Amino acid sequence: MSAETGDPWTDIPENEIIDWGEMWGTVIQFQYVYDPEVGNQAQTIEWDFGDGSPRSTEWNPRHTYEEYGTYIVVQHVTNTYEGFSEDWGYYRMTIMGKPYVEIVAPEGAPQMEKVYATKGTAPEQPDDPIWKGHEFLGYYADAEFTVPFDWTIPLDRAVTAYAQFQNASVIPDPDDEDPIDDEDPNGTDSKDNITAGIGEFFEQYGALTLGIAGGIVIAVFAIGVRHPVVLIVGIALLVIAALLKFGVI
Repeated sequence: MSAETGDPWTDIPENEIIDWGEMWGTVIQFQYVYDPEVGNQAQTIEWDFGDGSPRSTEWNPRHTYEEYGTYIVVQHVTNTYEGFSEDWGYYRMTIMGKPYVEIVAPEGAPQMEKVYATKGTAPEQPDDPIWKGHEFLGYYADAEFTVPFDWTIPLDRAVTAYAQFQNASVIPDPDDEDPIDDEDPNGTDSKDNITAGIGEFFEQYGALTLGIAGGIVIAVFAIGVRHPVVLIVGIALLVIAALLKFGVI
């Protein structure tokens, strides 16, 4: 390829640009490849990386881009064998930055940040996400959750991982009025509730209940069971009922 008019470094013919596509990472390794159709092997080479940095005369330069974006790289080679010849190459590429894992979660689940990694290295698996009322089952490489996502594979581009959840037993809010304690298999709380209920009953009706019981016992004594113990029990019940009634005990 050649530039016929203007400055070949800046007046770039659109129809001669070769699209290199997306480049992941910020450090790009360039390499000169001899094209036999051009003619003799190049004797000199010069690269313009399209980002305003100094040009390079290395054959296979390694260049770091400071910003993401699209750049046009210009390659110029010359040869003086049997006269002078030159060739211009134009290449468009988009610097994408570090590759990453984009995590897709179901609707309603907490959204997770991208996991970045240096190109050629494996990403670090994030902690299991927490979604109230759901159980996390794992990360998958497909939306159908058939292939587990492999966090040990080095990244050279952006990839997608899918987070799978399933509904779990709802854990009661501790602020709820009557929470159910799933960790009480022996029913301790139920027994406590029964005991509390009995206490409330006696607080309200204890005096009346004991008074009636005492009256019944004395009536039994009067009818015919004239054992002194029966009389003592009846009197004791009436006394306790009176003490409860007036708040003495």
